Amino acid sequence: SGRGEQDKSITMYKKSNSLKPQKDSTLAVPYSNLSYNYRRLGLLEEAYYCANQSVTYQETYYGMLHLGVAQFMLGDSLTAMQTFNKLAENDNAYVPSLATAATMFYEYGDQETGLEYLKRLKKAATFRYEDFSRMRIFEAVELQKAGRYDSANTLLQKNLDFYLSQFEQGRRFSGWLAEISLIYVLQDNRTEAFEWLEKLIDDGF
Repeated sequence: SGRGEQDKSITMYKKSNSLKPQKDSTLAVPYSNLSYNYRRLGLLEEAYYCANQSVTYQETYYGMLHLGVAQFMLGDSLTAMQTFNKLAENDNAYVPSLATAATMFYEYGDQETGLEYLKRLKKAATFRYEDFSRMRIFEAVELQKAGRYDSANTLLQKNLDFYLSQFEQGRRFSGWLAEISLIYVLQDNRTEAFEWLEKLIDDGF
């Protein structure tokens, strides 16, 4: 991607929106995509406006996700958490919604609620750690808190092995670079943690 590609996407979605009746619920998707592109450019007010428009037309997963992220990045963390909670409750059997709620609550101050969503997530028939590997990190942190360091390290190593195997197969995702660095932090391996952090920065994160 890049600035030019984001600008092209915004122009395309705006043109698409202008061709549709303004009460057309399918506008939810292009407005959601506009929000994502504006956020990538650092235009948070525009990102918030488009996400809000998206959920006005229809409360889709991505519309709610982008709205919550925009609210959070604009400093309205309380409203953002309410949005993430609503996202999960709108479809409490939808695995990505539960995973998003678990992540946002756990990482941003309400770990008890995050763990409750994690419990619900693990009960879902379609849940796989390979799809939501960050959940293992949350569980590992809780094990470390309880003094169960060997069990925690077993979970962390499973994630580390998974990420490295994906890289060997040519799959690359900036989020995994960040999580590898985090795993090494949790394993108290500062040298590797900084090396992977540098890779993350070089990747343009």
